[in-house]
Amino acid sequence: MLTDDEGITQTNRDFLDKDHPTDVITFRYDPIPGEEPVATGDLIVNVECAHREGPKHEGVKAELELYIAHGFDHLSGADDATDTQRAAMRETELRWLAEVKTKTNNE
Repeated sequence: MLTDDEGITQTNRDFLDKDHPTDVITFRYDPIPGEEPVATGDLIVNVECAHREGPKHEGVKAELELYIAHGFDHLSGADDATDTQRAAMRETELRWLAEVKTKTNNE
């Protein structure tokens, strides 16, 4: 789902007891009993944040790509509670994005 600062702040408040905007929120769901265990969930992406932060980095599109990669990293079970975990996640996310760019450029 795409949202803005107000929408993601409300979600952050309702589900995570945090009263501020963030870039992306991931909700990971348990597999349905009897079905193949696959990672499923919802990503809530703050487009307003990407428009604010993107120009400071590699642009809005790249910022949104990073938020989505970060959400999928959480969906796969990664956590960013510590500096070490955060660094490991960022390394994974940047690798994924580089792989996508390489595949796209080779097509």
